[in-house]
Amino acid sequence: MVCYQDERTAAGRGCAEIGRCGQRSDVAPLQDLLHYVVKGLSQVAVEGRKFGVNDRETNRFTRKAIFSTLTNADFDPERLVDFIHQAVEKRESLKDKVKAAGGQIDFGDGPSTFEPGSTCEALVAQGHEVVDPSDSDIKANILALREILIDGIRGIAACADYAAILGKEDDSVYVFIQEGLASTLKENTSIHDSIALVLKCGEVKLKIMEMLDVAVAGTYGHSRPTA
Repeated sequence: MVCYQDERTAAGRGCAEIGRCGQRSDVAPLQDLLHYVVKGLSQVAVEGRKFGVNDRETNRFTRKAIFSTLTNADFDPERLVDFIHQAVEKRESLKDKVKAAGGQIDFGDGPSTFEPGSTCEALVAQGHEVVDPSDSDIKANILALREILIDGIRGIAACADYAAILGKEDDSVYVFIQEGLASTLKENTSIHDSIALVLKCGEVKLKIMEMLDVAVAGTYGHSRPTA
């Protein structure tokens, strides 16, 4: 496994055998693989919006799936396996809608065409294959900004999920999550574009935090000292 989401990671560099948070070595690659597949789903969703295809079920699934890749949000391998297969099913279903609307659905090899294994063990092996930043030929500063963006999107998805439970949603948040994830698949991204995306991520995070605050206050009332 390779995980460096938490500030408590081993030796300050990353956990390679078991997470300091308790994450197991088979869970981390499943989370990585789910994140990879949802990037492909996001590519299709971004293309779909250009042709008027905005699938609410896909948006909500993207939110929940990315939330589950947050380091200690979900340690259940079976649930992650189910998410991976759902992501592929929704990707293919969305492709049909986008194609019917006149959009293009050929994004080349990668997460938009990925085929998952049939067993948990096979998926764990695939998770190791698709994610290893240390083997990347992307410039270090671009890669670092990309990882900041990904972690920021995970945080946005978490807050958006809490807000949705309390009845508050904003489609612009889903738009950014999917556009942000799809952007990490682009080649030759400039450092200026990468910084702009990270800053935009911060803006969206503030927006969703404000929305969550309203949702919590509206449901439970404002916080106050109570005996």
